[in-house]
Amino acid sequence: MKRIIKSILPSLREKKRYLAYEVISDKSINERIAKNAINSYILKFLGELNYAKAGVMFLNFRNNKGVIKTAHNYVNEVKTAIALIDNIENNPVNVKSLYVSGSLSKVFSKTEVN
Repeated sequence: MKRIIKSILPSLREKKRYLAYEVISDKSINERIAKNAINSYILKFLGELNYAKAGVMFLNFRNNKGVIKTAHNYVNEVKTAIALIDNIENNPVNVKSLYVSGSLSKVFSKTEVN
């Protein structure tokens, strides 16, 4: 006898938001280095418990622009954490948030990250 796994009701699902950001720097930043630096700043700002609750996930990074997926109630904290970044690998940078949406396709169309 096969068991059918019921899907989670939409009202109980974790709501997500996609945050597009841009790393502004004089030099081109390597994708791996940028993601690690941004990840460590977010972890440092939120702490381990809130970082886990926020469910931060990096999706795309191209031409110093990227997308972060996070829980809907931690968007402001993640935006604050990436705004506090002032250097990556001893290179002065400015990371600014470009657009927030619940739809990944809308983020790609508005910010040209894709």
